[in-house]
Amino acid sequence: MAHASPQEIDQVGLTAALRLAACRAIDGLGIVAAEFLLDGSHDYLGDRPVTTRIKADRDCSAVAAASILAKVERDRLMRELGGSDDIYRWGSNKGYSAPEHFQALREHGPCLLHRLSWRLPGVDFDQLDLIDPERVRTARRFAEGEQLVLLDAQSEAVHV
Repeated sequence: MAHASPQEIDQVGLTAALRLAACRAIDGLGIVAAEFLLDGSHDYLGDRPVTTRIKADRDCSAVAAASILAKVERDRLMRELGGSDDIYRWGSNKGYSAPEHFQALREHGPCLLHRLSWRLPGVDFDQLDLIDPERVRTARRFAEGEQLVLLDAQSEAVHV
């Protein structure tokens, strides 16, 4: 399993962050694949041999299994965030659009685990003084539609 952080998602957008996480996972396998099957119609891997298939998780047991593993991993991570001081109720709502989560956002604002570029309900960018100011500026620019570019470790541009 590999991940992209909320900060990376805010910096480069969801599709490029998906590419970063997928490439990290692929590179971590230590094997060379002849081709990758992606669920959906969009090739977010870019420079690797890809076949896209809408509803691949319905039609291919390997894709369905990968989808289940990813969801189980996400739910596990969200439960780990839960605890006695879990004001966002991560452990019970897994970060999805639960009314209790939105209420906590309105009352406490976002934390470092939130993706600021997603226009969180009840969150005003001008009230984010507890979050890293550069991250807030980047998220605001992204939310306003500005194109951003991230250079990865090999100095290859990842365009959004």
